[in-house]
Amino acid sequence: MAGTVKLKDIAAAANCSANTVSRALRDCADIGDETKEKIKHIAAELNYVPDNIAGSLRYGKTNLIALVASSLTDPFVIMFSIPFAFTGVVLGLSITQTPLGVMALIGVIMLMGIVVKNGIVLIDYTILCRERGMSILTAA
Repeated sequence: MAGTVKLKDIAAAANCSANTVSRALRDCADIGDETKEKIKHIAAELNYVPDNIAGSLRYGKTNLIALVASSLTDPFVIMFSIPFAFTGVVLGLSITQTPLGVMALIGVIMLMGIVVKNGIVLIDYTILCRERGMSILTAA
């Protein structure tokens, strides 16, 4: 079969609806085992490959994270603030002689979130001050 194999193509070959094909390929309990095996066999014969983009459109979920930055340097400034936080963690744990346990690791994870968020806020405020006409030294 030329082109992309769709659920309708499998449904036509299996003499059932596209909805039944979809549920059979997802192993839904309301489809009989014999029907599932028949549909999976036909799908394998037709070289059916599920379309992840179509699934993400249907469920409104892509499992992707995107970043929109006005400048290529902004994310690097934020990433370069993280080692300073690690330095503070190491110094703080060594001064207080606290072992690196589960609670300390939870604190480190929280600190990383706070540092990144703070970096984003500072970058955003600096950009805002620059747009209002401040010099780069005054804005920073």
